Amino acid sequence: MSEPNYSSYLEANSPLIKAKKIAVVVLDGLGDSILSLPAIRFLVRACSQSEIVVIASSLGAPVFTGTAQTIVFNPKEPDFKAKLTEALRKGHFDAVLCFTEKGYALSAVYQSGSPVRCGFFPGWSQPLKSLALLWQLNYRVPFSNNPHIDQKIHQTARFFLLLEKLGLKTPAEKNFPELTLELSTEQLAQGRQALAQALGIAESELKSRRLCAIQLMPRWHKEISDLAKNGTRPNISSETPSQTADQDKHFSPYWPLLQSAALLYKKLRQGGYTPIFSCAPNDRVWVDTFAQDLSHNLREENSDTEDTVPVFSDGDLYIFASFLKNCLFLVTPDGGSAHVSAAVKLPEVVFFPADNLERNLTRWKPWRTTCEVVVKQDKNQDDETLSQNLYEACKKICP
Repeated sequence: MSEPNYSSYLEANSPLIKAKKIAVVVLDGLGDSILSLPAIRFLVRACSQSEIVVIASSLGAPVFTGTAQTIVFNPKEPDFKAKLTEALRKGHFDAVLCFTEKGYALSAVYQSGSPVRCGFFPGWSQPLKSLALLWQLNYRVPFSNNPHIDQKIHQTARFFLLLEKLGLKTPAEKNFPELTLELSTEQLAQGRQALAQALGIAESELKSRRLCAIQLMPRWHKEISDLAKNGTRPNISSETPSQTADQDKHFSPYWPLLQSAALLYKKLRQGGYTPIFSCAPNDRVWVDTFAQDLSHNLREENSDTEDTVPVFSDGDLYIFASFLKNCLFLVTPDGGSAHVSAAVKLPEVVFFPADNLERNLTRWKPWRTTCEVVVKQDKNQDDETLSQNLYEACKKICP
C-alpha cells in the first residue's frame, strides 16, 4: 500500500507554508510522547520544506528517534524553565506548537517571540489559565479539561486538532502515520538477552516458555507512591489485609499493597504461563522488595520450590520494547507501558480506575492494538476479584 501524499493536506493559506523552522513542545511523559508520534510524523511529512524540532522531556525524547531532531530537557534540573525559554528564543522558530498544557511551557512559548503560537484552550474549565492564554497563544484550539466531560476523541487524534488549526487538514484515521517504535536487530537481540538473564535461563529456552509481563508501578495501589518516596511504612487501612506478627518478620510494607499482583502471578503460573514482573528503573527498589516477598510466600506455600520471582528493568526505551516483543502479552495499569506495548503491537490487558472511566477509555486506551480492559472498581475492591478479572482477560487474548 503506497503512502499518502501528505503535502497535499497543507492548505494554501496555512501559516506553515513559509515556515522554515517549526518547534513542537512535547514536555510530557512517555505515554503522551508516544501518542504524539502520528501527529508529529504527519507534520514532518506534510511540511517537508521545514526543519521540525521536537522540544522533549528526557523521559519522552527517545520516542522521537528517527522521526525528528530533538532538544532534550530534564524538568527536574535547576533553571530548567529559563533554559527552555532561552532555547525557544534562540531557535528563531517561525511557528511553535505546544502539545503540552503545562503552564511553564505555555509561558516559554509566549516568550519565544514566534509569530505563530498554537496550543489548547481549556475555556471555562480553567478560566484563569484561559485568560493568560489569550495573549500567550494566537492560535487556540478549544478543549475542555473538565474530567467529567467525554469529548469523544483519542489523545492521538487530539494532537491533530492543533495541526488542523494551522491549516493542515486532518486525514482519516486510517491514513494517520504509524504509531510504532522501530526496533533494530541489535535491540531485539539485547531484549532477548536481558529477558533470559532476568529469568535465569538460556536464550534458546525463551521460545518454549509462554512468557508474559506484568508491569508494576505506583498505580497498582494509591499508597505505594508515598511509600516509595518516603521509605516509611504506609498506613495500612482495613481495605488491605493486615499481616500477622509472624508474617511481619518476613514481609515488607509493600506486600499487602500488591496482593492483586501476587495473586495474578500465581494464577498465571498455574495456568501454564511464565510471568515476569517489569518496572521502571526508579521503581526497581520497591519492586525487588515485593518480588522477594512473593518468592518467600511461594516457598511457604510449597517447600519444594526454590524459584526466585523474576524482575526485568531497563532504562533504555528500546530495550524495554524489545523485551515486550518477546512476550505473549502485557498486563499493566493505564500508563506509559501500555502505550509502549501498543507501539510494538503486543496484545495487552490494561486496567483503568472506575472514576471518569468513559472519558479515560476514549482518550487513553492503547491505540490500535489487541487490548482487554479491566475496570478497577474502587479502592475497596478485593484483591481476589481484581486478580481473577485480570487473569480471565489474559486468557481471552492468549488462551
